[in-house]
Amino acid sequence: MIGLERGSVKLVPYDPEWKKLGEMHCDRIENALMSVAFKVVHVGSTSVRGLAAKPIIDIAVAVGRFDDQIISVMESLGYQYRPDASTARDMLFVEADGEIRKAHIHVVGYMSKEWKSYIDFKHYLNSFPAEREAYAALKTDLAQRYPNDRAAYTAAKAGFITRALRKVTVYSYLGGLVDVKIDRPIGYVHTKGDKTLVYPINYGYVPGVLGGDGEELDVYILGEQQPLESYYGKVIAIVHREDDDEDKLVACPWDINYDAQEICRAIYFQEKYYDTTVETKDGQKLHISHGE
Repeated sequence: MIGLERGSVKLVPYDPEWKKLGEMHCDRIENALMSVAFKVVHVGSTSVRGLAAKPIIDIAVAVGRFDDQIISVMESLGYQYRPDASTARDMLFVEADGEIRKAHIHVVGYMSKEWKSYIDFKHYLNSFPAEREAYAALKTDLAQRYPNDRAAYTAAKAGFITRALRKVTVYSYLGGLVDVKIDRPIGYVHTKGDKTLVYPINYGYVPGVLGGDGEELDVYILGEQQPLESYYGKVIAIVHREDDDEDKLVACPWDINYDAQEICRAIYFQEKYYDTTVETKDGQKLHISHGE
């Protein structure tokens, strides 16, 4: 089964045919937009193995430029342009039979935030079964609450999606290498409200990479005993803040390793104010509770 009335919300069990339909749309669009499309990918819930979804195929098309040629080509393929639902960075086309929507085609800039969000969210749900199940439960609940209000249904999912994209960013560094700009070296004194922190380790950020709070992604540096201005090393852990909107990385020299307990002790000076879980690259997890 494919297709759903415009504005309504109904979830159906995962159907392996969705993968074939997604590939069909991708092939048609890629061939027709060869001169401007860098990549065409099946995205959204119907692209996630085992996930119940609205029976509408979502396709993301990454282009190098936006122009009227895209509209004319897409309409020649039978996809209707929806200017009322489009933005300067995400053009929406639909395949529909009257009020029954069968496919949504999102034309976005190549390597744009929109493109990365579509690809990263799909990858996250396919990579983490527990998160996929949590998303399925959330969608089921929201579909029951908003069966005739797709806008409310979509808005209510936004928090989960934002969190998932934040996790994708930090997981992409785990076990890899990172360049860090140090803005709080060893001995730095930071006062916020009634709290004064003296940093016992170097602390910095990844230039140009935004974390969940909209600021550049923060990194704790272990294994260095002198104040630094910059750093290049391996990422050995993620600091998940459960009660905050950001996560952090932990990096150290190539020839040193720390387990979760050692990492928790090193970052406790700041993480004691949050509910934090440290996850190492070899799968260890240890929790720091606020107020302990």
